[in-house]
Amino acid sequence: MFRFIDCNWMEWRTVEIRDENGEGFDTVQCEDMVFPKQFLRMQPEVRMKAIKEMKYRDGDVLLCSYPKTGTHWVFNIMHFLMIPGPVEEMLMASPKLLDLHPLEEIENLSSPRVIITHLKPDRLPVEHLQTRGKIILVARNPRDTMVSHMYHTQRHDVFNYSKLPWNCFFPTGSYFDYYNCWQKALEEQNKNLNVQSPLYENLIKGNGHWRNRFTFAQDEVFDKVLEEKFKNSIFNTSV
Repeated sequence: MFRFIDCNWMEWRTVEIRDENGEGFDTVQCEDMVFPKQFLRMQPEVRMKAIKEMKYRDGDVLLCSYPKTGTHWVFNIMHFLMIPGPVEEMLMASPKLLDLHPLEEIENLSSPRVIITHLKPDRLPVEHLQTRGKIILVARNPRDTMVSHMYHTQRHDVFNYSKLPWNCFFPTGSYFDYYNCWQKALEEQNKNLNVQSPLYENLIKGNGHWRNRFTFAQDEVFDKVLEEKFKNSIFNTSV
């Protein structure tokens, strides 16, 4: 269940995501952006402007994705491929999310930088796009993305460890809007964007966990949603 509350500051509004017992967490929304409520502490208008104006550095790669689509896993693969050194000495790296991490930390990263973001293309650093900087756009089966979201909300205090029903997902904005927005950008600016889009399922072995969570009836409903929202999508590889 979603309940909207007007937020006078900077045109953000609070959205209460609750189950039938009133348990859940709050997000804040402005236009197409959805963040944890704590985001309001980060001067969002100033931050979004600074992201758009961020300077491109030779070798930068933007790793773009909808949340819980295998972002951190792909990030570490990229890190190991781009950072020289013996494999046995490599350690898992801690990614920096452009949307939420202090921008000073991202500026201070050594090159080549892999910068993670869940922002849509029209909110990315302009200079990176203008110079045809490399972009890796990760996609994942939306059913598995929902399951991953469910576990994520249960394990993190920012979501109050909430055990929410399916009708409360996706809590971080529309999965379908995110990839449809990217498809539109690719169709309109194909020659100007340097994008590779791997499917998470093609990078791992085995089938996803959604088959253990969806009932037959739920799967049928999801198929109808896919037909409605993703009919002509290049990202509709749900299996």
